[in-house]
Amino acid sequence: MTMPFTVEDFFLVFRDYNAAIWPAQIVVMVLGLVPLTALFVGRNGAPRFAFAALSVLWAFTGIGYHLLIFVAFALVLIPGPEQPQRSL
Repeated sequence: MTMPFTVEDFFLVFRDYNAAIWPAQIVVMVLGLVPLTALFVGRNGAPRFAFAALSVLWAFTGIGYHLLIFVAFALVLIPGPEQPQRSL
Protein backbone atom coordinates (compact mmCIF):
# COMPACT_ATOMS: atom_id res chain seq x y z
CA MET A 1 0.00 0.00 0.00
CA THR A 2 1.44 3.33 -1.01
CA MET A 3 0.86 6.46 1.00
CA PRO A 4 -0.89 9.35 -0.77
CA PHE A 5 1.73 11.76 0.58
CA THR A 6 5.44 11.82 1.32
CA VAL A 7 7.10 12.07 4.72
CA GLU A 8 7.94 15.67 3.90
CA ASP A 9 4.28 16.40 3.16
CA PHE A 10 3.34 14.86 6.50
CA PHE A 11 5.72 17.13 8.41
CA LEU A 12 4.62 20.15 6.38
CA VAL A 13 1.10 19.65 7.74
CA PHE A 14 2.41 20.06 11.30
CA ARG A 15 4.51 23.05 10.30
CA ASP A 16 1.52 24.75 8.70
CA TYR A 17 -0.73 23.99 11.67
CA ASN A 18 1.80 25.35 14.15
CA ALA A 19 2.30 28.47 12.05
CA ALA A 20 -1.47 29.01 11.82
CA ILE A 21 -2.03 28.86 15.58
CA TRP A 22 1.26 30.40 16.72
CA PRO A 23 0.18 32.92 19.36
CA ALA A 24 -2.39 30.51 20.80
CA GLN A 25 0.30 27.95 21.61
CA ILE A 26 1.71 30.14 24.39
CA VAL A 27 -1.74 30.76 25.88
CA VAL A 28 -2.62 27.06 25.83
CA MET A 29 0.69 26.13 27.45
CA VAL A 30 0.01 28.58 30.28
CA LEU A 31 -3.54 27.27 30.63
CA GLY A 32 -2.09 23.75 30.86
CA LEU A 33 -0.07 24.81 33.90
CA VAL A 34 -3.23 25.70 35.84
CA PRO A 35 -4.45 22.09 36.30
CA LEU A 36 -0.90 20.94 36.97
CA THR A 37 -0.58 23.54 39.72
CA ALA A 38 -3.94 22.47 41.14
CA LEU A 39 -2.66 18.89 41.44
CA PHE A 40 0.40 19.99 43.38
CA VAL A 41 -1.62 22.23 45.69
CA GLY A 42 -3.68 19.13 46.47
CA ARG A 43 -7.10 20.51 47.36
CA ASN A 44 -10.26 18.42 47.22
CA GLY A 45 -11.44 17.99 43.67
CA ALA A 46 -8.04 18.87 42.15
CA PRO A 47 -7.75 15.61 40.16
CA ARG A 48 -11.27 16.05 38.80
CA PHE A 49 -10.55 19.68 37.88
CA ALA A 50 -7.24 18.73 36.22
CA PHE A 51 -8.92 15.98 34.21
CA ALA A 52 -11.72 18.30 33.07
CA ALA A 53 -9.37 21.17 32.20
CA LEU A 54 -6.98 18.95 30.24
CA SER A 55 -9.93 17.32 28.45
CA VAL A 56 -11.10 20.74 27.26
CA LEU A 57 -7.59 21.66 26.10
CA TRP A 58 -7.14 18.34 24.28
CA ALA A 59 -10.55 18.68 22.62
CA PHE A 60 -9.75 22.25 21.58
CA THR A 61 -6.45 21.12 20.07
CA GLY A 62 -7.90 18.07 18.32
CA ILE A 63 -10.97 19.78 16.93
CA GLY A 64 -8.99 22.84 15.88
CA TYR A 65 -6.37 20.71 14.14
CA HIS A 66 -8.91 18.64 12.26
CA LEU A 67 -10.98 21.62 11.20
CA LEU A 68 -7.94 23.56 10.03
CA ILE A 69 -6.29 20.67 8.20
CA PHE A 70 -9.33 18.94 6.71
CA VAL A 71 -10.85 22.20 5.51
CA ALA A 72 -7.54 22.95 3.80
CA PHE A 73 -7.55 19.49 2.19
CA ALA A 74 -11.17 19.90 1.14
CA LEU A 75 -10.35 23.18 -0.59
CA VAL A 76 -7.66 21.39 -2.58
CA LEU A 77 -9.41 18.08 -3.28
CA ILE A 78 -13.04 19.12 -3.83
CA PRO A 79 -13.44 21.06 -7.04
CA GLY A 80 -15.52 24.18 -7.22
CA PRO A 81 -18.17 24.66 -9.91
CA GLU A 82 -15.63 25.92 -12.46
CA GLN A 83 -12.53 23.99 -11.35
CA PRO A 84 -11.45 20.48 -12.33
CA GLN A 85 -10.59 18.11 -9.49
CA ARG A 86 -6.90 18.12 -8.52
CA SER A 87 -4.82 15.61 -6.63
CA LEU A 88 -2.22 16.17 -3.93
